[in-house]
Formats: sequence, structure tokens, C-alpha cells
Amino acid sequence: MQTHAKRKHTGAGVSAATLEERAAEVEAAQQRKREAAAAAAAAEAARRVPFDEFSMASRLKAYAALYARALQGLLQAQADAMVERFGAPPEIRTLLRSMWFGLLPLTGLLDFDMAARSAI
Repeated sequence: MQTHAKRKHTGAGVSAATLEERAAEVEAAQQRKREAAAAAAAAEAARRVPFDEFSMASRLKAYAALYARALQGLLQAQADAMVERFGAPPEIRTLLRSMWFGLLPLTGLLDFDMAARSAI
């Protein structure tokens, strides 16, 4: 059994809270319909775009190179902070750069052959 406030009324005696709840439910239902329509439109647009393996591979290569450059930038910033803030010798920059170039091939970030990656 529902309470009086939760019943769906269409006539007089309907509380303002019930009307607000109903309006909120209707708005939420409309929002779900809009989101479903947008998702369906996006899925249809994705189906219309042909898959280009070469384009995907070139984008992945660019992302991997960008990621490697970002990691290298972070390592340089850490080396600079070690020298400037903590008084480490400036030669630590060269040491960290050598370590980075030694570690980079081992990570496989720049190895774009998936068969070679799965063999490791």
C-alpha cells in the first residue's frame, strides 16, 4: 500500500511535493531518452567511419612517442629539482639521462611491432 503522498493523483488535493517529484521523474526520463538517442547517433556515426589500420597504427605510434617525450620531460624536471632544491651534483642529470636511454628500449614503448611485444 502506498502512502497518500506517493500515489499518482490527477485531481485536486495533490501536494506540491508530489507534483515536483512527478516533474523530476518526467525530466529524468526525458534526459535518459536524450542520452540514449545521443549514444545511438554516436554508434551509428562510428559505424559509418571506415576502419583504417594504417591510420590507427600511425596514431598509436604518435601517442607512444608523445608518452615517451612526456616521461623524459618529467625525468628532466626531477633531475633539475634534485640539483636545485636538494643540492645534488649537476652530473646527476647526465646519469639520469643515461639511465633513461638504457631503460627506454626495455619498456617497449617505441617498439611498434605487436608480435615482438608479445614475445617478451
